[in-house]
Amino acid sequence: MSAAQMVLRIAVALACGGAIGAERELEDRAAGFRTYALVTLGSAVFTVLSIQAFPGSETARVAARIVVGIGFICAGVIILHGGTLLIGLTAAATLWASAAIGMAAGSGYVAISAYTTGMVLGVLIAFRWVEDFIIAHFKKKRIYFTVRAEFGQAGPEHLMDHLEKSVGAPRIISLVELDGQYEYRFRARVPASHDLFALTRELRSLPGVTYVAWEEQTGSLERVDSVDLELVYAFH
Repeated sequence: MSAAQMVLRIAVALACGGAIGAERELEDRAAGFRTYALVTLGSAVFTVLSIQAFPGSETARVAARIVVGIGFICAGVIILHGGTLLIGLTAAATLWASAAIGMAAGSGYVAISAYTTGMVLGVLIAFRWVEDFIIAHFKKKRIYFTVRAEFGQAGPEHLMDHLEKSVGAPRIISLVELDGQYEYRFRARVPASHDLFALTRELRSLPGVTYVAWEEQTGSLERVDSVDLELVYAFH
């Protein structure tokens, strides 16, 4: 293999990683342009060296080590938030695929590395549209509602009837008395496309209701409708 061929393979890997990293950078992800470019570049260099620098050796060993090494990087971008919510899985998977692209380019499979880069970009861009506009219409999230109401005003049956009309059959989890008020906690499976802010306003407008909040099962994010109807985010 000539020096020009080695440089070409490495350059192709760098370009592929840069294309993927540019998309991630535009989406304001923590792992962006330089990270992906370096991952594909490093994978390509290791692969080229395993072929050229160590004649007669088993090149598959280096490839196996690249797979293991990128695994450590991928693990570093995954964050466990709130005890149940995993953040960074897409970034880890994209880095893993980028390393494979670098290995393909370094092995001389330039066309495969280019095609795979296009497929990765297609997954990151087009599949997001599929998630937002198609899957969201069928997907349901488990939401917990917390409602406080004055005694003798909004009973649990009335609240559950309202929720059932809006999101389906809810299930009451707990009922507690707090300073002249009842605090109800309901669980319901809500379509992902449902406007929970609008539902929060509807519940808050019921007679006697003084407080409404909801949170997803992950417990990572709670959106609260306060007494003055001003919507705020409360991060845990």
